[in-house]
Amino acid sequence: MFGNETKGNLFMGFVLLILGIGMIAGAREFDAALVLDIGPDFFPTIIGSLIAALSVILIISSAVKLKKSRAASTAKTDKPEKFVLSADAKRVLAAVVLLAGYVFLMPGLGFIISSAIYLMANMCLLAEKMTRRKIVLYAAISIVTAASVNVIFVRVFWLMLPRGILSF
Repeated sequence: MFGNETKGNLFMGFVLLILGIGMIAGAREFDAALVLDIGPDFFPTIIGSLIAALSVILIISSAVKLKKSRAASTAKTDKPEKFVLSADAKRVLAAVVLLAGYVFLMPGLGFIISSAIYLMANMCLLAEKMTRRKIVLYAAISIVTAASVNVIFVRVFWLMLPRGILSF
């Protein structure tokens, strides 16, 4: 009854706990130069703490549900439950892999190219049906979005983004 969903929640609870702890640890690396009464580590520490606390609640509730469902299933049958990822869970995992690849490739390819590839791949991943028209539309949206964000950050906010193989 609760098997696959609860196992997925338990897994995501641990992933989010690691993320929250990583955010807290990363926030501690910021320079302590204070502009106000709070430093640059204030909000990342709060967000990381909230993520960690909520993930602990998710882990505990999922473990309790899993224990109850296993007790109920062993009372019915002695056959162990098989863990199978749903199509949505596979899409989420693929999106996480795409995000990791995006972060990994950005320094070499640059912001515009890696962002366009990432957006295109993510839109294709999440689309219900793929047609030639949708592929062309997704490619156009990806290129325009990546270029627009680059122009806004570089020309308006004066923030440098990774150039990669492009020189502009």
